Amino acid sequence: MPHFSRALVLLIAAAVVPGCIDGNPAFSTSLHLTAPVEIGDSLAFLDTTRHRLTRLRDSAGEIAQDATTVTVKPLTQARTPDGKLLLLLDTAFEKGHQKLDVLGATGDPEELLLNTAFSGLSVAADSQAAVAYHAPGAAQNGLVIAAELALIDLAANPRTVRTATIAGISTQPLAAYLTPPVTLADGTHRLAWLETTSALGIADFGPKGTRTLVVPLATAGAAAGIVPLRTLARVDGTTVNLYLIATGSNDAVHIAVDLAQATLSVSLDQIASGPQPADIALVDTAAGLRVLTVHGGAAQVALLNPTTGTGTAVTLTTIARHIEPYVGADGKPHALLWNDNNTMLHRVDIEDIDKKKGKAVHDVQASLGITQVTALADQFLLQQTGAQLSAYDAVNDRMTALTGMGAVKAIRVVSGAMWVLGAVTGGLRLARIDLANLTAQSMELTLPATGLVPWGTNGVALWTLGDGTGTLLALPTGALDLDAAKLVQGFALTGATEAL
Repeated sequence: MPHFSRALVLLIAAAVVPGCIDGNPAFSTSLHLTAPVEIGDSLAFLDTTRHRLTRLRDSAGEIAQDATTVTVKPLTQARTPDGKLLLLLDTAFEKGHQKLDVLGATGDPEELLLNTAFSGLSVAADSQAAVAYHAPGAAQNGLVIAAELALIDLAANPRTVRTATIAGISTQPLAAYLTPPVTLADGTHRLAWLETTSALGIADFGPKGTRTLVVPLATAGAAAGIVPLRTLARVDGTTVNLYLIATGSNDAVHIAVDLAQATLSVSLDQIASGPQPADIALVDTAAGLRVLTVHGGAAQVALLNPTTGTGTAVTLTTIARHIEPYVGADGKPHALLWNDNNTMLHRVDIEDIDKKKGKAVHDVQASLGITQVTALADQFLLQQTGAQLSAYDAVNDRMTALTGMGAVKAIRVVSGAMWVLGAVTGGLRLARIDLANLTAQSMELTLPATGLVPWGTNGVALWTLGDGTGTLLALPTGALDLDAAKLVQGFALTGATEAL
C-alpha cells in the first residue's frame, strides 16, 4: 500500500510560513481562506481578508492558477447547479445598493447592484436565474420589506435584476425558490415563490411586468403553523404545478398556477398522504405523473395521483423518512427508502404499487444503522454508524460491506468511481471504488487533508488550508498513483503583495 512520504516532506516545508520578509505586509497579514468551491473546471478559494478569489485547475496534467479581485465581503454565496457560476452577496448595503458578484471559472466578476439589503440566495435548477430574498435569522441592514425579492437573470448579457414585493405576506420568509421558465404568447415567464408559515407568496416575472398573489395553506379559522417542508415544481404548458408537504398537515398539497390568464389563476388540492409527511418525490410512470411520499408518523409509503386526488398507501416494516428515486435497468421508476440510523431500507417498484401493493416493496437489510446515502444511478453508497461503508447494487440486490475507512471525511463521485477520504488511526486513508464491478483500492496518506474534490476529467484532489496559505495535492489520472500526483503549496500567497 503506497505512502505519500515525498508529499509529506514538501508539505512540512510549506507549513513554515515566512514572517515579515523585508517588512512586506503580505507576509504578516493573516489569510482567511474559505473551503473551495467548484466552478466549471476550476477550484476557487476565497480569501476574505484580501477580497481575492484564487482558482486552480488542471492543465494537461499540471496545476494552473489565476486570481481575481472580488468587490464584496460575502454575506452568503450560492453556486449554480451546473457548477459554472458562483454568486457572492455582499454584507454591506451602501449608498442605496447591495453588491452581488457573479464569477465564472475564469475572468473577473460581473458586479450587479441590488436596491435593498437581501440576505438569502436561491438558484433555479436550470442555472439560468437566481432569486435574492430576506432569509430568516440574518442580520438586517436597516428596515426591509420581508416580502420583497429580486430576480437575477443569469442568462442575459449583461445580466439584469428585477425586484418585486408580494403584498399580503405578513411573516418572515422561510425560503425562496424559482420554477423552470414558462413560455407564453408574450414571451418567457419565470415564477418565484416565497415559503412562509401557512402561506406561499407567488411572483410571476414576465416580459410586461410582475404579477403577485398569496396562496393560503391553512383554511380560515384553522390553527396556524403549517410550515412547508419541501416543495417541488413542474411546468405543464402554461401552468406551473407546485407539490409540497408541510409540518402540521397530513396532506400532499398540489397548487396549480395558470399564467395564461390576465390575472393569475390558482387552484389548490389536498391529497391525504399519511401522518407527518417527511419526504416527497415526483415520478413519471407509464400512467402519468405520480407523487411519492413517506411519513414520520407511520411506516408507510404512498403513491398519489394528483389528477384524481386519490392514492395507494403501502405499509412498510419500518418507518422511512428519505426517498432516493432512480430509474432501474428495466427503464422503470424505482425508489430506495431509508431512515436515519435504521438498518432497514426499502426498495420500491413504483409502477407495481397500485396492482401489487406490498409485493412492490422489497426489504433490504444493512448490517449497521444508515447515516447517509450517496446515489449514482442505481448504485448506492451507504454511510453507516461505526464508521462503516456499504455499497448497494439495486439491480442485483447485492450489499457489499466496505470496512477500514475509519471516520468518513468526504465522498465524491467522479467518472463512474466513488472516492472516499477517511480518518484512520495514524492519519488518513484514500479509497477508490469502481462502481462498475465494485472493486476497491486504497492508500495511506501521511499528509494533512481537509477535503476531497473532483479534479479535471477523471481525477480528484486533496486540499487543506492549514496555516491559511493553501495546499493542494492532485491525482489527475484518476488512479491511486503517487508518481502522477501534482502538488502546489502556498497558492494563496501568489500575487498577495499586489493585493494589499
